[in-house]
Amino acid sequence: MIGATRAAVSQTVTATRVRHLRRSRPYLVLGVLSLVLLVVSVAAIGLGEVYISPSAVLGMALQWLPVHPARTWSDVDQVIIVLYRLPRVITAVLVGASLSMAGAAFQALFRNSLADPGIVGTSAGAGLGAVLALSLGIQIEWLGFSLVSLAAFGGALATMVLVYSLARVGGKLPSTTLLLAGFAVSAGLNAVTALIELQSSQLRPMYTWMLGSLDFTTSTQLLVTLPVLAVSMVGLLVLAGDLNVLLLGEEQAAYLGLNVTQRRFIILVFGSLLTSVAVSLGGMIAFVGLLVPHISRLLFGTNHRLLLPACALLGASLMVVVDTVAHLVMAPQVLPVGLITALLGAPWFVVLLRRKKGEYTFN
Repeated sequence: MIGATRAAVSQTVTATRVRHLRRSRPYLVLGVLSLVLLVVSVAAIGLGEVYISPSAVLGMALQWLPVHPARTWSDVDQVIIVLYRLPRVITAVLVGASLSMAGAAFQALFRNSLADPGIVGTSAGAGLGAVLALSLGIQIEWLGFSLVSLAAFGGALATMVLVYSLARVGGKLPSTTLLLAGFAVSAGLNAVTALIELQSSQLRPMYTWMLGSLDFTTSTQLLVTLPVLAVSMVGLLVLAGDLNVLLLGEEQAAYLGLNVTQRRFIILVFGSLLTSVAVSLGGMIAFVGLLVPHISRLLFGTNHRLLLPACALLGASLMVVVDTVAHLVMAPQVLPVGLITALLGAPWFVVLLRRKKGEYTFN
């Protein structure tokens, strides 16, 4: 009798521990990813032609506190960090997080493992807008943004509106129609972009922008775009449960009481805003929005309440590392970050997929 009671108590304690571990796992995962992002960001700020130690970087960050470390850096070090490296690292964090979250949301929205942030034509529209602006050669700035960045943002949003208008049928927004409309519009816009490139004398700047760069972002641009990115990211996090339901299919989601057309439109808007802002800040950076959601899904599962913030943190860390590698590997020449994302991201994804030995499922 006593033995049976002890066994029952032991089983209850074990079950309680298992439930506690399951509940605490998301916090543990996000905590570790946040720490990784902090470490790589501090390292990236210090690395470059002029090396600045991590202790000096942290000291600069803490110097505004009443109690702070002793000053161990020069005024030149502080200028390098504040004016050049810090904006670049912040841009990398925002671009990586935005593209990764948008990619995860679109993969769930379309139930398509090959979906990326540009699947509804935003990347193609941004590319056309930027190429048109570069071919005009007009030097205009508004809120710290050049005409190229403004044209890219406007082209991305205009393309999203066009695709939405073409895909909407009888008050509904079928995912297949939306997907096909995005492919068709992207193909047309890419053809026009290629035609302009062939006739332009600004081919090198066009290719540089199309391959991505984080070197030209200013503090003003970050202040302007941060509210838009924050609202879009929070919006997707709020809709994480709906993304889980959408993975079940349109009919099942509607049966469970979800307004599929409305939710699909809202997710489309938030994801397109993230993509448009990311493209206006860093240009056309491929693979991040496709690979990071899959890597996060392999590591952390398919629940979007954990998957979305994990994608944001992992994508931000990856982009910081990629930008740092782009500046160091062939210094003083800076490689396009889009080239590095392809070279680093694809093998990493293949290794993770092989380690799962075919156990990976999209939903």
